[in-house]
Amino acid sequence: HQNGIGNLMMPRWNYLLLVYLFVSGCSAGSGEGLDNNGRPLDEGSGGGPLVAEFQSIQDNVLTPVCTICHAGAGAPVGLRLDQGNSFAMLVDVPSVQVPTLLRVDPGDPDNSYLIQKMEGSASVGGRMPLNGPPLSQATIDVVRSWVAAGALAPADGGGGLLPRVTSIAPAQDERLTVVPTEITIVFNKAMDASTLNTTTIQLTSSGGDGSFGDGNETSFTTFVVQLASNGLSATVDLSALGLADDTYQITLSGDSPSFLLDTEGLRLDGDDDGAEGGDFVSSFTIEIPVVGLQPTWRSIQDNIFTPMCITCHAGAGAPAGLQLDEDNSFNMLVNIPSSQVPTLLRVEPGDPDDSYLVQKLEGTQTVGGRMPQGGPFLEQSDIDVVRTWVTDGAPQ
Repeated sequence: HQNGIGNLMMPRWNYLLLVYLFVSGCSAGSGEGLDNNGRPLDEGSGGGPLVAEFQSIQDNVLTPVCTICHAGAGAPVGLRLDQGNSFAMLVDVPSVQVPTLLRVDPGDPDNSYLIQKMEGSASVGGRMPLNGPPLSQATIDVVRSWVAAGALAPADGGGGLLPRVTSIAPAQDERLTVVPTEITIVFNKAMDASTLNTTTIQLTSSGGDGSFGDGNETSFTTFVVQLASNGLSATVDLSALGLADDTYQITLSGDSPSFLLDTEGLRLDGDDDGAEGGDFVSSFTIEIPVVGLQPTWRSIQDNIFTPMCITCHAGAGAPAGLQLDEDNSFNMLVNIPSSQVPTLLRVEPGDPDDSYLVQKLEGTQTVGGRMPQGGPFLEQSDIDVVRTWVTDGAPQ
């Protein structure tokens, strides 16, 4: 996927091949959800024939075909094409690959990046469906007609409804293994850009304990909020905030003194109770996987003791009775006298120089040989990590 536009409707005779390519490319090749002809079981359900209306395109194309890949926080180029997000992320939204073009430019199908990718006339990347048979011109013409007529929204998206949040990415309670660069918020109605700021949109970290309201939180006030030209989605730029491992909460205000309004002057229904007002609150957690040896017992056990030491130091016959398997190593090291030099502790919390474990790893011991016995010995950089753990008090 190079641009997030594609995987659209095609004639029934070549749909099977397209489904195969989609499933293969997205590593979802179980065949689950397909009928005997390789077609999605829910394809076109409730949608009727494909006609030049957005809901028909959603029901017959976007939902059964495109959301195989274009759904969730990991959607290619952030383009989510499920029911709650697709219109807001297509119409009047610049293309990621060619920002001078809109994905869908109402009234101008020739300059809509969606159409260019379907027809293979885009200047960047491949034709969509990527690596699959091209769509029939008849299918493309249906989408062209919808765009040419102004790319109108579904009938139930009109005035009179209260503004509310239809989706947010990162999603509620999502756990991330990388630091996100932005938060994307999708609304059901066009919002008033003048009401989107760091007063009505608040971002807070928990202070490391995962909870809020106990006084140790940190609030961020330097982020930038940008509303899409269609007014239906907003982006909170996180790139300059230096976020780290923690739990974060974003709040969109629907209550006084400052609150979000749509272009009709209606206040955000943040709590989705059918009445104006109420805050929308969502949280996510960043947990970046630790790579390499770290100054913790857990990491030292996994990276040194288990792979290097328990070939000898395990079971009843372990040398000097020192068992370094996971169930025993901590209790047999920390604050335990050495068998060879009883005046020294194997690990003396806070004192790596007088910890017999460190002496044996560095080869400065007065009795016996350096460990691991016969080598190869640990790099000093790895020993220094063990030293740091001991210096920090050798916690478990």
